[in-house]
Amino acid sequence: FIVEEYLVCQSARDAGLSVLELQAPEEMRAVLVQKMVLVAFDKKVPDHLLVAQLVSSLVVRDVIAPSHVEAAMELLLKQVGDLLMDMPKVLEYLVALLAHFIQDGLVQLCILDLAESLAGVQEGAEIKSKVLAVMKVPLAATSTKVLVRTILDDYFASGDLHSAVAALAELEGKRPGQEAVKRCLVLALEMKDSGKERGSVLLSAMTRVYGTEQFFEGFIATLRNMDDLALDTPRAVEILALFIARAMVDDVLPPAFISLVPPRVAAASERVRQVLAQVEVLMASRGTMRVVNAWGGGASWDVDLLKHSVKTLVAEYYVANDLEEAVRCVVALDAAHFGHEIVKRTVYEALERGGAGTSAYGVLLLKTLLSRHALDAAQISKGMVRVVVGMDDLTLDVPSAHAELVALLHLMQQDALITGEFKDKVMHMTITAAAA
Repeated sequence: FIVEEYLVCQSARDAGLSVLELQAPEEMRAVLVQKMVLVAFDKKVPDHLLVAQLVSSLVVRDVIAPSHVEAAMELLLKQVGDLLMDMPKVLEYLVALLAHFIQDGLVQLCILDLAESLAGVQEGAEIKSKVLAVMKVPLAATSTKVLVRTILDDYFASGDLHSAVAALAELEGKRPGQEAVKRCLVLALEMKDSGKERGSVLLSAMTRVYGTEQFFEGFIATLRNMDDLALDTPRAVEILALFIARAMVDDVLPPAFISLVPPRVAAASERVRQVLAQVEVLMASRGTMRVVNAWGGGASWDVDLLKHSVKTLVAEYYVANDLEEAVRCVVALDAAHFGHEIVKRTVYEALERGGAGTSAYGVLLLKTLLSRHALDAAQISKGMVRVVVGMDDLTLDVPSAHAELVALLHLMQQDALITGEFKDKVMHMTITAAAA
């Protein structure tokens, strides 16, 4: 009944409650998992993966433990001979299931060494070889993790919320949200406050794509890794507490989230208990606005405001000749994704002012920003392309702009800001634009 209902509703929360209502003793939970899998084997193949995902969700929710899943798979391997009589494809089903659980960390790889003794020499050897072969090819869950990481890396670099949400919505699979939520939190933990704010903004936006269950499971999965996360991020307890409080304020998590955390998750880690305690303090004493503004406004920079800030600091640089102050201002912006605008504005200002000395001073700023890691090569390339795109408008006010740009490109190549090949491409674009 639990499996049947889940395949219709796909609610891991309801399935978990149903399992708990059974009040199955600890020693019977492996049998429960075994029976759930056997029910799935009587269904269509796509339902096998759904049930495998259900089992993974039940582990996250602490309804069952990985040890129960591993014991259930051992029971199934012992049944192979009998199962083959009614299900000729049972080996194929078991191979897919084992690969999924091993990849998910619910079953140890060493279970394959027991396959021959559990399932029989011939069947066990076949299962082992096929599982190993399947695992050489990225599994669906592995591919999803890679895609999620790529999407989130792009988002944290560019700040393009719309594109990130659209890309996450296109991910295949039934429950990619858990991975997206967990990965967003893990990546944001080590970022500056602007990156943390950007992470909270994305979590809120993802409610358009994912249901509450996947957010719950993503946060619980992160809490389960709390001790490991703290090794790399000493302030992980404080930061994750703020993320949870912010998610509760933003209605990403329910107000009762703390009471819904599985007791065994809290019992297993002192740091998890500290996180939950800090969340309660935050929600009780700080007030909504304090929580919302915990990270500052780094991620919510308006594009027009950023452009104005960049234009002002670049203009002041050329007037005051204060290189260190210009670098400090760029770092303070904390907008790495907007580096292309700094490049474009620095070049335009040099072209408008004219003269070899001015161009050299502009190149010095870009070179210094690159050496201080306040600007990267990709943003320089992107900025120079945007310079060329806007040259037609600039030449209306600065007729010599094309000639000035060619000279500046030579200086940039000399200082290794661009390659000769890139310089030639930009010059070709410039000549083409001028001819048009």
